[in-house]
Amino acid sequence: HGKLRMTATNGFMLNSVDTELRCELKGFNAIIPNTAAQAIEVVFKGDEEIQLFQVGDGTSKKIVLKTDRLCWINYLVVGDFPNYQQLLASEATQRSAEIVVPRKEMVNAISRVLAVSNGPYVKVKFAGGVVTVLSPDEEQKEQIGVQELTEEAFPGVKNPEWEAGFSGDLLSEIVNRTP
Repeated sequence: HGKLRMTATNGFMLNSVDTELRCELKGFNAIIPNTAAQAIEVVFKGDEEIQLFQVGDGTSKKIVLKTDRLCWINYLVVGDFPNYQQLLASEATQRSAEIVVPRKEMVNAISRVLAVSNGPYVKVKFAGGVVTVLSPDEEQKEQIGVQELTEEAFPGVKNPEWEAGFSGDLLSEIVNRTP
């Protein structure tokens, strides 16, 4: 589509962003080391036009970023980025739910369950208008009342329920950063 799409994962989260950057590469797929990706904003100025090239093959693939003032070369991670598109819902199947709970209560519930369970993971269940944070063995639990639930969140479903597992620290960070 002529625009640069960047996708990243840390093993728990998958983020994909369609940028406004013009990109003429077709099928360019590369894994840029995390340190190199973080260095890009330090090395290049925000208003610079950057040309992007991939050189080499096999185990010697490199990425070249070139501007009028410098040429920066970095090795790429050998291999292909996983097919993340199969994990993303298409517009036709995409559903979203908005369940609003008090942020501080949610973060405190996660912290209490993590502290008592001595494990890094929590389960989050939604049922009967209540969000419950549980330890994996479900011996520890904290309940939080829902402030708001969108009508279209679960169309045609009476008494919806769902359950998911998370890294407790990661979930706590996500809740803290959600506007």
